[in-house]
Amino acid sequence: MSLAHLSPEPKRPRRVNRYRIRRRTPPGAAPGTIIPEPMAHAPRITLTHVLPETIEEREVQRPEMIRGWLSQPGWIWCDVDGPGDSQFISEVARVFNLHPLALEDVVNTHQRAKVEEYNGTLFITARIPHIAKNGIIESEQISIFLGPNFLLSFQPRPGDVFACIRKRFRDPGSLLRQLGPQYLAYSLIDLVIDHYFPVLDFLGEKLESLDEEVTHTDARKVLSEIHDLRRELLYLR
Repeated sequence: MSLAHLSPEPKRPRRVNRYRIRRRTPPGAAPGTIIPEPMAHAPRITLTHVLPETIEEREVQRPEMIRGWLSQPGWIWCDVDGPGDSQFISEVARVFNLHPLALEDVVNTHQRAKVEEYNGTLFITARIPHIAKNGIIESEQISIFLGPNFLLSFQPRPGDVFACIRKRFRDPGSLLRQLGPQYLAYSLIDLVIDHYFPVLDFLGEKLESLDEEVTHTDARKVLSEIHDLRRELLYLR
């Protein structure tokens, strides 16, 4: 048989590696250099002042305004929505006396889950997963600084993933009012973990579907899907 009669195998489209880590800090830059993501939106601070009997929620325009709340009785939760302004983030860091290396990890939002201590303040990063509209699993980084009388959180994307926690704060009998910023940190981490279960269910359904395809069709036809699923499982892990 002549090779001229064979049809060339169609080329598969080049895949975009969405798992690749892209650091924006140039080589040789000083440790702690803050370079936000180009598409990160401007920061907005929501401050919650907590006493056992009452809470007060307000939006803070300038980080320097937080100092007065830190000196009052009770404790505060400052949630920064969007790390898109390096000067603004640096001002927040000065108010809370945050370590510059931890702050660099806040704006480089590819970090794995971890806990570190800087001068008596715990720095916690976690990844909260979700299923995108195209069915691909993505995740965003949540950063938390936990001090004796404050909790400072950073969420990089528009939309409040902590909305259900804020709703609990408004309940006068909530333990969030009674047990301090440590219990709030626990509640935020618990919320992150809860987001994994719908994703795991989604992957379980995909596995069952692939199992049926492999059983009833040529397994070579679903190798690409199996490869993609394997990468998603590794990413989620």
